[in-house]
Amino acid sequence: MYRNLRPLPLSVLALGALATLGTLATSVQATPSPPPIRPVTTTRFVPVAGTVFVNGENVTLSGTVLIVLHVVPPDPITPPDPITPPDPIRIHTVLTAVGIGQTSGLRYVAHGEATFDSATLPPALYTFSADFALGTTGTPPNPIREFPLTLQFGVVANEDGTMGNVFVQTGHVGT
Repeated sequence: MYRNLRPLPLSVLALGALATLGTLATSVQATPSPPPIRPVTTTRFVPVAGTVFVNGENVTLSGTVLIVLHVVPPDPITPPDPITPPDPIRIHTVLTAVGIGQTSGLRYVAHGEATFDSATLPPALYTFSADFALGTTGTPPNPIREFPLTLQFGVVANEDGTMGNVFVQTGHVGT
């Protein structure tokens, strides 16, 4: 019944084995993971304008806020210090704005800088408020006075760590 069987040449057996291994190799390939976020710094000048009530009068301010978003993701190989873990997100803001008092005609200057830190990695929306100084630039008998000016911020960090949409809203002035 099996009289005419001849052994297959070794080259045919080897090709069959390679074809089987190739099929197995392609069927167990892992899906590649996205590359880790690298440190990224993005800056943007954002116009700011609004009216605040200070010193008994409305003051219309206009100027710019420099926003610097710095993303430093944790190192996946070296674990962070458990006592003081680093915040991977730092947002630094610098305000320069001027305005005129609608009643007194006094010139007002808003200035200052503030920093916000977060442990939440991108993509994310970071909302925070920051206090700056709002002061008159009068001459005697109108002394220079400063008031705290609060601004509200919203900064989006995209998946790659770059800055996305930003909003700045004029807040309130303390007395």
